[in-house]
Amino acid sequence: MPSAPHARTPHIPRSHRTPGTRWSGYGGTLCAVAAGTALVGAQAYQLGPWLAGRSAVTFAHVRALDEGGLFGDAVTAPATGGTDATGTVGGTAPSEGGGTATLWLTLLVGARRLGLFDQGGTLLGVSDLVWPPRLLALLCVAGVLTALAGTAGAPRRRGAVFVPLLAAGALAVQPAAVRWLFSGQPGPLYALLVALLVRLLVTGIRRNTLLTTGHAVGAGLLAAAVCGARPDAVGFLAAYPLVLLLRLPRGTLPALSRGLVRYAVSCAVPWAALLCWRGALLGHRPALVPAGDPGPAGAVVVPLLASALLALALTRGGRPRKLCGALGRCADRPVVRTLATLLTLLGVVLAPLVGPTQQNRPGLCYVAERYGAMFEGYARHLGLARAVVAVDAPVGAMPVHEGGVRLLDLRSPDPWAAGPWVSDPWVSDRDGRAGAPETVGRRAAARAYVLERTRPEFVHLHADGTDRLGLTPERLAAHGYRPLLHAEHGTDYVHRSAVTSVDALSDVRDWAHEAVRRLRVGEHTGEVCAHREHG
Repeated sequence: MPSAPHARTPHIPRSHRTPGTRWSGYGGTLCAVAAGTALVGAQAYQLGPWLAGRSAVTFAHVRALDEGGLFGDAVTAPATGGTDATGTVGGTAPSEGGGTATLWLTLLVGARRLGLFDQGGTLLGVSDLVWPPRLLALLCVAGVLTALAGTAGAPRRRGAVFVPLLAAGALAVQPAAVRWLFSGQPGPLYALLVALLVRLLVTGIRRNTLLTTGHAVGAGLLAAAVCGARPDAVGFLAAYPLVLLLRLPRGTLPALSRGLVRYAVSCAVPWAALLCWRGALLGHRPALVPAGDPGPAGAVVVPLLASALLALALTRGGRPRKLCGALGRCADRPVVRTLATLLTLLGVVLAPLVGPTQQNRPGLCYVAERYGAMFEGYARHLGLARAVVAVDAPVGAMPVHEGGVRLLDLRSPDPWAAGPWVSDPWVSDRDGRAGAPETVGRRAAARAYVLERTRPEFVHLHADGTDRLGLTPERLAAHGYRPLLHAEHGTDYVHRSAVTSVDALSDVRDWAHEAVRRLRVGEHTGEVCAHREHG
């Protein structure tokens, strides 16, 4: 006798579902999201108290903004003017701040206003410079997993419950992905907003509501938010229009036009307001694209290509989509669900084994500690309430502890890294005109500005900065600067006016060598941010 066909799981319409059925679906989704978030969080815990060095730039901007200052108060570039009575640089133009993602910056400012961030305290031994960004990143990860579950059809489809678990496992086994999410940078917020945008587009296609006002306005707001979270993500602005153009049949031109107009208005208004706010905050009109350097090749093209691929995947059929549909139907079978559960549990057990170890951890906050906190330590040991530090590579070298140290930018940072609103390069050999008369004149002007007009209490120069600016040890010594520390191909100098005695200079040098030794040890043991020398 022929065997009976396999009984397929019946689909229960939404109107016929009991409260128990609905809550069971939501409960499974919540448990899957919670388990996936815990898995990624466990991997992040193995990083230790780590934050990327560039996050110190963001933290300094948060402090400056929360205390009522401008971004230029944190880092300034040589322009005109001298120092005021407090020792801060006056009459200078901002050189950092444009690249800081505005939405992420806003979240950190809110956390600081609530007393959760940058208050000098700790939580379970973790600095409040570390755990608030980590907590925000973990919440963003939970949001990403929830959006993925909704995109896959949970809680309506039981097999979709495994999607957030599989996604969390894929993230957890990639140390680079975990570092990117928990580096203190706006990566997790960017991922969350993109996931929500994809969720909205998939829902609109599934329910045939792409042209409704709610979906058009929601897509516009999310696209603007994505650009606010990452300035080079403007390519995602094309996701909704591409889906509309590829999805809608012919004969719907009026409806298509209305949907695009709603989308354009809802996207342009908040984005323009964001750009104007940042321009007013920085003191000059913002530019859409950084001047001077287009940035990494394809940085803006990648989101555009992602939008095109997303639109094609959502609107065009073919074998890949049929295969995904078949896999989705198979996920409802008990055998497949049991196998997926076992594989997920196995991934949870094995994922910590591929986490970052002491040997492959990144350099933990070394740049921020070496070129930010070190100079705060100098000022503290010498009893200076205010101090100016001239550095030739300030990216990541922001003071992240106390507000008495200001940095003077001797090398305009890379425009793409710093963002659209950087000052014109003061001295740059990037254009290949190192011997041009105007370049030589700018070098002399830079030396005169630093040594005669500003006279910062501290100077840090790399070897290339010494050659590029002409700030040789002999010239610095002639203007009253004494060496403090030579390490990592660079030298720290202090002005004689900041040193009260020979013994004080000797004590600071001893402290500096010990602090650098601790930093080097901490860089390899993952404890740079955990232990700070306070003298």
